[in-house]
This record gives sequence, structure tokens and C-alpha cells, in this order.
Amino acid sequence: MNPAVRVSVDLDRVRTRAREVVDRCGVDVLAVLKADAYGLGAAGVARALVGVVQGFYFYSLDEVRALRQVVAFDTPALVLRGDLNDVHDFLEARATPIVW
Repeated sequence: MNPAVRVSVDLDRVRTRAREVVDRCGVDVLAVLKADAYGLGAAGVARALVGVVQGFYFYSLDEVRALRQVVAFDTPALVLRGDLNDVHDFLEARATPIVW
């Protein structure tokens, strides 16, 4: 990573754009937070989107656990790598494995 590069994320704009997608499409929308929200910062993005999107999508159960420690959310947490954990791990983390 180049230390001279700086990225600024306008979380208000993220929230506004997500609200527009939900309102225009009229369907449930999930936000992808895997890989730290693709480097944007999963905690900040999740806080901006709580109450707007209907759930969050993660790569691993560890990502769900880490986010639940810093952000309160009751929406579904869907996990792509469901094969790496026991069903009890998912129940404890309040997450749903995805089969693919």
C-alpha cells in the first residue's frame, strides 16, 4: 500500500445512495461488508447503513463476530464461507450460512 494515497469515504453519501436504491427498487437490499467493506471500513459503513439495508453479507463468520463487537445490528448476517464453521457457531453469532 502506498502511504501517500489517502481515501476519504463520505458515509452520509453512502447512506443516501443506499436509501435511494431501496426506495427506487422496492426490494430488500443487502450491503456487502466482506473484506472490511472492500477497504472502506466495515464498522463505519455498517453504522451508516443500519436501518437502511435489510441485511449484511460477509465472507466469514469471524467478520460477523468482529463487527457485532463494535456495531449493534439486528438485520440478517449472511456468510459465504459457511462450510468452515459448526452450526452452533452460526447460532451463537446470529448468522446464516450461504450455500454456493
